[in-house]
Amino acid sequence: MNLLEDLFTTYYDTRKGTRSYMSQLHFEMNLEENLRLASCLNNSFIFHLFTSVCLSKTVIRAARKKRTLFGIKRLEKHIRSCTSNYSQEVYILTLEIQGYFMSINRPTLYGTLLKNLKLFADADVKTKDGNYFKDPPELDLVDYLLLVIVFHNLIEGCLRKGSIINRERLPASKSLFHSDPKCGLLIGNLTSRLFSNVYTNSFDHFVKQQLKLKFYGRYMDDIYLIDRSKKTLLEFIPLICAYFYTLRIRLHSNKIKLQSYRKEVAFLRAVVKPYRRYIHNRAKRKFIQVLYHWNRLLSRYTEEAEVHKAILFRMRSSINSYLGMMRYYRSLKLKKKIVYKKNDDIQIQLFYWPCGKI
Repeated sequence: MNLLEDLFTTYYDTRKGTRSYMSQLHFEMNLEENLRLASCLNNSFIFHLFTSVCLSKTVIRAARKKRTLFGIKRLEKHIRSCTSNYSQEVYILTLEIQGYFMSINRPTLYGTLLKNLKLFADADVKTKDGNYFKDPPELDLVDYLLLVIVFHNLIEGCLRKGSIINRERLPASKSLFHSDPKCGLLIGNLTSRLFSNVYTNSFDHFVKQQLKLKFYGRYMDDIYLIDRSKKTLLEFIPLICAYFYTLRIRLHSNKIKLQSYRKEVAFLRAVVKPYRRYIHNRAKRKFIQVLYHWNRLLSRYTEEAEVHKAILFRMRSSINSYLGMMRYYRSLKLKKKIVYKKNDDIQIQLFYWPCGKI
C-alpha cells in the first residue's frame, strides 16, 4: 500500500477547477507537508481519499449509473411483473423517510460500517491495489477515515450562503442546525450516498426476508412496496414504522400513500402510469421558472449583439439539462407548450444565437 501515492493521486483529482483560488495556491506552496498532515486536509480531500482507497472504479461507475431513472424503470418493471402486464389488479404503497440525511444517527452508522468492514475482512475482499482489507495497514487506514468522516462536526466552521429568508423557510427536519448533534450527514458529500444506503441496508433485508415481499424498491429515502393484497400492505405499515424506530428514523406521515397501479404513482419526481411515464409537476414548474429567469435576463438587452456569449452558453446548458431529462418521459406536448410556443413570455428566438441550436 503506497499511501503517499494515494494522497497525491487524490489531491490531483480534487483540485480540478480550483487552482485559481488563493487558498489553493497557498496550499500548493508547501504541498507535500500539507498532504502529510491530516489536520490540513479539507473534507473533500478526505472523502476522495476514502473513495479511492476503499472503492474500485467498477463500484463507482455502477453507483453513477444507478440514478433516479434506474429507480423509475425498476418500479415500472415490478408493476408489469406483478400485474402480469397490466392484466391484474395490484396496489402500490409509497413511503418516504422524513429528514433522512439529517436523522441518521452517526454512532449507529459507525457501528454498522465497522460491522460491514469486518465482513469484508473475513471474506478476503481486496482493494483496488490488490491488498486485502484484513491487512493491518489497510484496515487501520479505512477505520481512521471512517472515524474522521462520520464524526466530523459539520456545523463548526461552515460558511452560510444564500438568503436568510430562504434558510428560515427550510423545514427543521432538513437542516443540520436543528438536528441532534449526534445525527446528520451532509448532502452532497461523496460518501453520504454510500453511508445512507449502508445505514438502511438491514431494512432491505427485513422486507425481503421477514415480510417476504418480492416487489420492493428503495432509492435513498423513497420506498415502494407492491402486492396484490391491499390488506397485506396496510399491515406492513406499523411493522415498518417499528423497524425504523430501531434505526432512530421515522416515516413522513403525510407521504404514506396506498393506491391502485391504475392511478398516478409519483416516485422520484416522475409520474408512472400503465405503459407510460410523465415528468412530475414540480420539475415542470421548475423548468418554467428557469425559462422565466432567462427571459428576464435577456429582456435587459435591446440588441442581440449586447448579449455576452458566456451568458448564452450558460442559458443553453441550463435549458438543455431539462430537455435532456424530459427525453425519457412522454413530454412532446409539454415541450411544444412551454418551449416552442413563441409568445411574449419566452424569447425563444435568442436561444439559437450565437452559440448554436439547443
